[in-house]
Amino acid sequence: MAKHEGKEIKYDGMAPVPTVKRIAFDVDGTLIRRTDNGDVPRYDVIETLKFFVACGHSVFVWSGGGEDYARMWAQKLDLLPSVRIVGKTASLGMDLAFDDHATSLALVDIIV
Repeated sequence: MAKHEGKEIKYDGMAPVPTVKRIAFDVDGTLIRRTDNGDVPRYDVIETLKFFVACGHSVFVWSGGGEDYARMWAQKLDLLPSVRIVGKTASLGMDLAFDDHATSLALVDIIV
């Protein structure tokens, strides 16, 4: 068995994640993409968001369009109440941020 901070961790084929992380997902270009036929959910990214929720992480949805816009999309994508809505800012101390372009708003940014 592996140990982390003195505690035994059972390995079940997945890498252990011993602490809750703060993970943010942007709306435009990340959770949805714009097409000539309207906005289309990016189900692959949405499933990734739901994975982090299921693992017990603190998951946030944000948008440069503001909190109301982020809340509207979180509602449309049936993500509430599993996620929290916040303004898009680096001052929130996110560990991980998913976005469609580089943001420098978290310790680690993942461009999708």
